[in-house]
Amino acid sequence: MVANYLPYEPQQMLLLPEAIQEWLPDGHLAYFISDTLDLSAFHARYDKDGPRNQPFHPAMMVKVVVYGYASGVFSSRKIARKLHEEVAFRVLAAGNFPGHRTIRDFRAFHLLELSQLFVQVVRLGREMGLVKLGTIAVDGTKIKANASRHKAMSYGHMLKVEAELKAQIDAAQARRAWRPLAKHANAWSNASARPRSSADATPTTSLAGGATSASSACPKTRRKTTSPTPTAAS
Repeated sequence: MVANYLPYEPQQMLLLPEAIQEWLPDGHLAYFISDTLDLSAFHARYDKDGPRNQPFHPAMMVKVVVYGYASGVFSSRKIARKLHEEVAFRVLAAGNFPGHRTIRDFRAFHLLELSQLFVQVVRLGREMGLVKLGTIAVDGTKIKANASRHKAMSYGHMLKVEAELKAQIDAAQARRAWRPLAKHANAWSNASARPRSSADATPTTSLAGGATSASSACPKTRRKTTSPTPTAAS
């Protein structure tokens, strides 16, 4: 039995004209930018160009640039790429695809108009209750602190100090590692230097297999015994 899928024809042409207004939901930021901003100041540069010169429409360019800024896209190359990849950019451009150099030059030629547009956006946000404007105080009071150029450290001196600290750390770790071994060495040295009594003599094994004492195994170190010398009676 063949599965019953919804129609999917990647090569099918559109049977009716496209309506780009249906590509995005109502209330989208792209529509807000397109319908709210006053872009009449951007037309002054093109009033005297004549009918033969046909640049991209300045309103379209401003909408694309402002929406790029609002969505975190600032590079002219990225904005030009978004015109082919993202629906919102294509809706604002309405079938236009300016290159990244055209976008870059448009921003450079309209710096004054874009700065005024920024003031317009802030004023509009205040009227809508989206931003709150007030007084910002900047304090330039100088406060005495411990920082000094004599205490500052150059990069070369910093590397030297770092090497010295590393050497001190390595030496401390080496002393910590040898400390248990030195303790056992001192204990062994003290034990070997202590005189042993006959009870502490270590028995050794003779060639015949019998156990003998240390004094009998080593004749040269055998202790001599003498009887007391009798004295004459008075």
